[in-house]
Amino acid sequence: MKHILAQLNQSYPGIGEVREAIRENFFIGLFVAAFLYLVRPFGFDTYDGNHLWLLCLGFGLVTYVMSVAFNFIVTDILGLRGDTPFWKLKHWILTMVLLILWIAAGNYVFSLFLMGKNYFDIREFLAMLYSTAIIGIFPIGIYGFLNQMRLQKKYESLAHDIKTHQDHLNIKDEIFSITSQRQEDIRTFKKSSFRYAQAMQNYVRIFSFTDAGIQQEIIRISITAMETQIADQHIIRCHRSFIVNLDHVVDISGNAQGLKLKLNAIDEEIPVSRSYISKVKGHLDRP
Repeated sequence: MKHILAQLNQSYPGIGEVREAIRENFFIGLFVAAFLYLVRPFGFDTYDGNHLWLLCLGFGLVTYVMSVAFNFIVTDILGLRGDTPFWKLKHWILTMVLLILWIAAGNYVFSLFLMGKNYFDIREFLAMLYSTAIIGIFPIGIYGFLNQMRLQKKYESLAHDIKTHQDHLNIKDEIFSITSQRQEDIRTFKKSSFRYAQAMQNYVRIFSFTDAGIQQEIIRISITAMETQIADQHIIRCHRSFIVNLDHVVDISGNAQGLKLKLNAIDEEIPVSRSYISKVKGHLDRP
């Protein structure tokens, strides 16, 4: 039991952006349609019509639309993105249970339309939600545990294989500048001092190391705009919210969400999300 609780509190990737959901949730809808047609739960085994496959396809389509809408609500409206360090396996399982209930609600409304009912039966609705959750939670939990162990092993192995070739004592003391969004503020940084930058909505917090210790500066600019202003192959985007100076990487670790970079003189580990791993690896492996 302790092992299970510990694993539930380990990092895990969350659901993706809406653009990813449009592609990935297509297979969820297809699976639901195939499952209904082959297994025939919830009274589908008593259906005596001639177009059962078309009926199942309709429920699969509703599932697809509801899944994409769920991703939009969770990521774009609520801002619950799963690439942050606090996002654990338990959060993902809870999110998936809510997704199943959301899909069940959509399919219940669709079934009312098919049957020509103009009333809502709360008992039927709750019974459908309950049975759907009971059926779905066990495979979701098993998949989450197995996938977490697979991703953990994969990225730990990848982190072990990546080599860093930078000499942190002999970084060229080059200068680069960042201009704020409205061009009213220009900040200049030494490459040898700059460690990383973190997005804060419409601002970016920049961390540098000087003789006085870690210095933080906040500038009004998006992380994407800042990225376009930096012309250095070792200061790159590694995450939706982070830009990092790879010259200062002293250690690399991995978890189910991707990689973690340990920087010289910085306590916080910088996350590398899965979509940026190949880019970061290419730069770090370069002699």
